[in-house]
Amino acid sequence: MENKKIICSMGGGFTSSALMPKILLEQYSKDQIEFINCVLPNEHPDMWKLFDAVENKLDIKINYIAYHPKTKYQIVSKKDRNNKEKLYTPFHIFMIQGFIGNSRNDPCSSILKRETIFNYVSSKYSQNDCVVAVGIHFDEFERSVAIRENWEDKGYETLFPLIQLKPYTKDEQIKYLKEWYNVEIDLYNKNFEHNNCAGACVKAGQRQWAMLWFYYPETYKEWENLELDWNKQWSEIRGKEYSILKISRDRKTQYILLKDFREQILEPAYNSNGEGFLSKFLQNLPGNPACMWCAAI
Repeated sequence: MENKKIICSMGGGFTSSALMPKILLEQYSKDQIEFINCVLPNEHPDMWKLFDAVENKLDIKINYIAYHPKTKYQIVSKKDRNNKEKLYTPFHIFMIQGFIGNSRNDPCSSILKRETIFNYVSSKYSQNDCVVAVGIHFDEFERSVAIRENWEDKGYETLFPLIQLKPYTKDEQIKYLKEWYNVEIDLYNKNFEHNNCAGACVKAGQRQWAMLWFYYPETYKEWENLELDWNKQWSEIRGKEYSILKISRDRKTQYILLKDFREQILEPAYNSNGEGFLSKFLQNLPGNPACMWCAAI
């Protein structure tokens, strides 16, 4: 490990972006570590506040990369981190692929994150020259297996510096983000599972999409419109409408558009429950354990 470069893959959440850099710097020299983030321009602004705070507090430099169809990756400046004209969003990928992401299949993460970071790392380092560090605790062991296999199949070694550490609760994460970096993440404060895609994750399930509609209606509406646009282009070719979410009706699993989920389920429930919407209805919606199996880094 002494002569190998350590690639610190920072995903945007507490574990990989606030905790892991601290732990690595306690064990290795700063010069031995390259800190990397795969940029998606649809992130919540708090993500970039976190990265800037970590960079300043730890006196490190974070390299930003993003997907590019011709060159496989592109270097991204700080000013372009939210540039949807220059960078690719999940729905750019869905339109190109003709496939819309869902809880079982996430072409967005596969292309925008996994393939992009591999293309960057493999262009700079041989298989014997680096180790990819991933911020995962033992409660996400299933993810660590998938990530290790993905990289080992390509000939690269992985490192999980947090795998033996006790996971932090959400309250502890909020506390230490403030204590270490003087940063607050609004998604955490509102009890979202993670700090990616501004809360709009195709793998997250009905409960998180209901939370997104409740707390961030503009973001929900944006994805709702993008889903409708996708179906205008692809549903006739595919033979039917497809959607991010599915719902069980009459013991059958059916696709349900975000528009229909809002109009048929969320708005009536909110009108019936009022201030008790979160406690009486939202928490009873099915979540999705897909995050446990996510191989994104």
